[in-house]
Parts: sequence; structure tokens; C-alpha cells
Amino acid sequence: MARAAIETVGELRSRFRRHSLLVVSTALYLAAIAGTLYTIETAYYLPAKWDLIRIQLSDRSYIDSKTGIDYHLAAIEYASAHYHNAPADRMESIRGRLKERGRAYMDASPTLTALLLETTAGEQLYFAERRVRLAAQHNFSNSILTRSFERQAQQTIARPGDALETYAVSRVFVTTALGNQAIERLTNSYRAAMLGSVGFLSLIYYMLLILLILPLSRLLACLEMRQGGGSTIIASPRSHVERAYNSLARDASLTRLSKELREIISGEGLSHVEPFLDRVPRLVENNLGIVGCQVWAASRRTGSGAWQIEKSFARELTWFRPAEFAPVLETLLGDSVPQAGVGHLARAGDGEGGHAFFWDVLDSTHERLLLFVVQIPPGAPEPAPWWIDCFSRVGNELRYAIFSVEEQRRMILAEKSKANVSLSRNLGHDLTNIIATSKLELMNVKMFLSMRAEDVRKSPAKEQIFRESLEALLNNTRFLQEIVNLYRSFSYIQKPRFEEVDIAELVEDVSQLYRLSVSRHIRVETRLAGDIPPVRVEPRLLRLALFNLLTNAAEAIKRATSADNPAGSIVVSAQFDAAQRRIAIAVEDTGTGICDRDGNLLNPDQLSEIFRLGFSTKANQEGEGLGLNWVQTIVREFHGGEIVAANRPGGGASFAIRLPTAHHAGMDSSTKFTSAKRGEEHTLQEARGETIP
Repeated sequence: MARAAIETVGELRSRFRRHSLLVVSTALYLAAIAGTLYTIETAYYLPAKWDLIRIQLSDRSYIDSKTGIDYHLAAIEYASAHYHNAPADRMESIRGRLKERGRAYMDASPTLTALLLETTAGEQLYFAERRVRLAAQHNFSNSILTRSFERQAQQTIARPGDALETYAVSRVFVTTALGNQAIERLTNSYRAAMLGSVGFLSLIYYMLLILLILPLSRLLACLEMRQGGGSTIIASPRSHVERAYNSLARDASLTRLSKELREIISGEGLSHVEPFLDRVPRLVENNLGIVGCQVWAASRRTGSGAWQIEKSFARELTWFRPAEFAPVLETLLGDSVPQAGVGHLARAGDGEGGHAFFWDVLDSTHERLLLFVVQIPPGAPEPAPWWIDCFSRVGNELRYAIFSVEEQRRMILAEKSKANVSLSRNLGHDLTNIIATSKLELMNVKMFLSMRAEDVRKSPAKEQIFRESLEALLNNTRFLQEIVNLYRSFSYIQKPRFEEVDIAELVEDVSQLYRLSVSRHIRVETRLAGDIPPVRVEPRLLRLALFNLLTNAAEAIKRATSADNPAGSIVVSAQFDAAQRRIAIAVEDTGTGICDRDGNLLNPDQLSEIFRLGFSTKANQEGEGLGLNWVQTIVREFHGGEIVAANRPGGGASFAIRLPTAHHAGMDSSTKFTSAKRGEEHTLQEARGETIP
């Protein structure tokens, strides 16, 4: 129940937010009308009415009758007695006559509402009132808003013995008289002015309501729906504001769609169009609210040359089932090759069962078509030119995205070919070194085997050389096996096998292996902390990544050294960061640093680009190993870590691999590694005609 109450309150708040502008504007409109009417009433109508009453009656009109004169004389008498402090019995007698004459005066004058006699000091001497006359004397003909109109006239009473000094004031309160034609004419004129003002304000409010307030309210409601996952585009705009907003919202939505398409293509490394097309309908609907969006693939029929629909990349929400809609598209296409980028509005079926749809060609060859289709709901009017333009711009975005996927596919094939060439070259180079060294050692062993055993045993030097040759052959055999295992690590991209590994031992093994293959002028040094805990990794792929970084470091050192100074060093370190719960492996060299093709050091903002697929800083695209893109893939996708590159202040480059110790790679990396990369490997296998186990 509490949850239901919270949801109800949330729904009410949401509705209020959607209609808040309408509520506030209506309140302001009513307040403006009330303020206008009040201003006309108090500032113009009531003063004009009183001026009319004064003109007709004058300030002394209340004493023109006998009752008025009698009351006024009684008031003067009572004020004089009060001034002279007359005896109480005389004061009471005079007061009695004043009351009697006051009642008679009010009885004779129905417009009188009160009589007041007071001294100039503010002391009240006499007061009588009949307030009920305020309502009785007002009706529709002589009043508008205020039914309690009242004004006062006054007569001063001089101080006895001094006519120049006022002692008391006699006040008479007067209201509107019934049947006064002049007041009724005045009332009708001001009532007409009020109605005109209300009409004018209502006209202004209506125009604002239609042209601004309701469109803005619809915009607020639309934005509220967007927060809940709806569309930001108003389906049927009715004003310039809504149409202008729709244009802005469409441009923003198309920009957002383009950004998401680029992120999907670049972030997931898509190399096949079909996985991308499967996601298009949902992306288009989420960004622009275009329901019924589909992508269809067509191919040529054998023999006839007509187009045949072979697949639909569509959501379940469509108004024509694929089996029914496919023949419509086939009939529409015929056997010609439609032009891409030219959208068309067509109709499927006739009568109530038919409905319009928009179609455009995303990609076309003589043998294949990709169609972008938007089905319009049955019974709905055909989309306006604005929507046709929107559909066409969506088609343009999708065409560019498909082109990008195809370009990335070609780039991936090129990268894989270069990787295979590099692997083959490196493997051939290493095997050549091993075979050459082993050949020398075998010649030594052959020479010693041709000697007599007694001669060898009698010479400790010969025996030592013989033993060293045998040991060298054994080391070369081990080195050969390690080299083969290292290059076979590439196959574990398909089916990684995660194991609990001592990182320090793994780093030392890779460094020792590289020492055997690198020039004696390059020193490979390891600095390994003793507190590194075991971590679950794919050791073969991690060794491959480290070996690639060492290869790049050695190449950088070769470019930086000369015949006079051929030496260089590589430092491989590993340590455990307890605070971050991660292991850091760093490869630092004394080479040229990370430079562009012109030899200029890359700045920190440019360094992140070196891991991008296809990026190279080497002249003529020369390179070794798998490339930094694959090193990043191994670190990030398989192990949930990160790799950071930097140029060292003292010269050279530094690559830091950070692996989280809590990453359960053995359980989720096979699914975490994107389908795009797996697709890339299948592409590589197909190109090479191989199957990787």
C-alpha cells in the first residue's frame, strides 16, 4: 500500500510538472483579470460615482430638508453645551433631542448610512448608523463589483465666541441612491469598459495559449516522457514553436544516434554488418521514437534476376508480418537496382487494411540490397514532408555507419595480415638465430665425438667445452620450445584458459626468454616486488602482450642508438598496489620515446590514440608483433585491466599494465570479450584457410 501511495504521488507530481505551465499561466490570466477589474472599479468608477453624487447633492444637501436642518441645529447645540461643560441634566436633555432628530433625519433620507458628531480632538459626541442600507441601496443597475459604496460629507461647527476656530465636525455618510439614472448610465458605461478589458485580456491570453503556452506545455510533457524513455519529437506539431522544437530535437536525436552508432562500431570493433543491423531498429526507436523501423536484406533470384527478400532485421512491433510484407517489397523492387539515398513513400495493400511505409536503400550492388523501411501504423495519415526528411536523414546516418563497418572490416583484415607477416618474420628471425647457434654447437659436439674419449678426458679444457656445447644445445632446445609456445599463444584468443599465476615468475620468465633473443647491447633488467599475490590470468596471452611490449622497446632502442653508442636498457618491473587491489607491470626503455612519423614526441592527449586499431607511428607502416591494439585487447577485454603509455622525462617510453586482483577472468572473459573480436578472428581464419583450436 505504501508503495502504491508513493507511485500515486509520483504520478501526480509528474502530471503537475507536465501541466505546470498551463496551470501557472491560467492563474496569472485570472489574476490579471481580477487586477484589471479591481483597478477600474476603485481608481475610476467609484470616484466618478462619488463626483456625480456630490454634483447632484452638494456637500450641504443633507440640511436642505427640515429634518436635516433640525439635526444640524441639535448638533450645534450639543457641541456648544459640551464646550461649556453644561450640567449633566441639560446635556442629557440636549442629547435626547439630538438622537430623536437624528432618527428622523435618517428616516427621511434613505441614502444616509451613518451620522457622526465629534470634536476636532477626536472625541465622539454622537454616532448612529444603519449599515443594512449599504446592501439595500445597491443592485445590478447602480453598482458593478462593490456593493458597499459609501462616502461622507461634513459640516464644521465653530468654537463658541470664536467663529474662526473649529470645535466640532458633523459627518454624514451617504451611499448610492436607487433609481438614479445618471449613476445607472455611469455604471453601464464602466461595466462595458470592464467587459471590453476582459475580452481584450482573454484575446491576448487565447493567442498566447495557442501560440506559446500549449506548445510549451506539450514540450514539457514531451521532455517528461523522454525521461521515462519516450520520444522527444512531437508527432503532430501544431505551432511554429513545436515545429521549431521538433527540428532542434530531431537534429539532437540524429546527433545522438550518430554518436551511439560510432561508439558501437569503434568501441565494440564490429567487423560484420549483420550484428550491427540487428541493433538498428532499437537504436532508431530509442533516439527518435520511430516505431516500425526495419532493415531488410535482398538478393538476386537465380535465373530471373528479380530481387528476393532473404532476411529481416526488424523488431517484433510491426504492422505487417514479414511473410506478408516481403512480397510487397519484392514487387516494389522488381529487377532494377534502386538508387541509394533516395527515399520513397509507398503503400502496402488497399482500403482499411493498407498502410503507408517509407523505404530507402542503405547499400546496393548488383547482387545485394539493404533496405531501410519505416512502417506507418494502419489508419494513420501519411507522414508529412518533415517526417520524410527525418527518415531520409536516418537513412544517411545508417549508410555512413554501414560504410564504417565495412571499412573497419577491411582494416581488420589488413591488420591481421600485417600481424601474421610480423609473427612470421619474428618467428623466422628467432628460429634462424636458434638454428645458427645450434649448428655451431653441433659442430663442436661432432668434433669432440670424432676424438678418442681418452684424449678428451685427459684435457679438462676440452671436456669443459664439450659440456658447454651440450648445455647450449639443451638451452637452445628449451628456447625453441618457448618461442614456439609464445607464438602459439595467439590461438588462445579463441578459447582462453585462465590459471592462478605468480606474476613475478611470469614476468621473469618472459624477460629471461627475451634476453636470449635480443642483442647483447640491450640490457633487460627486472625489478620484482616480493609481496605480489597470485592472480587468475590467461598466462599465454599475457606473456604474448609482454613480449610484444619488449619487442617494441627493443626496436625503439635500436632507433635511438648509433654505432658509437649502441647500448640501451629495458627495465621490467612488477609490484602490488594494496590500496587499489591491483598489480602493476611496467616496461620502460631508453629508446626514442613515443613519437609521430615526423619524430616529434606525442603529447598526453595523443598518447591514447596509439592503441586505436590501424594507428601507427612508424614510417611505411613497419611494425612488429601484434600491435598495441591487440595488447590493449588482451589487457582490457580478457583481464579487465588497463594499459597506459607515457613518454619518460629522461627519454624513452613507459608502458604500464594494471591488472585488478579481484577480476574473475576465468568465469566471464569468454563472454566479456566482444563478439566483434571473435568475428575478426573468424575472418582471419577464413582468409588464411586455417582453423585455430
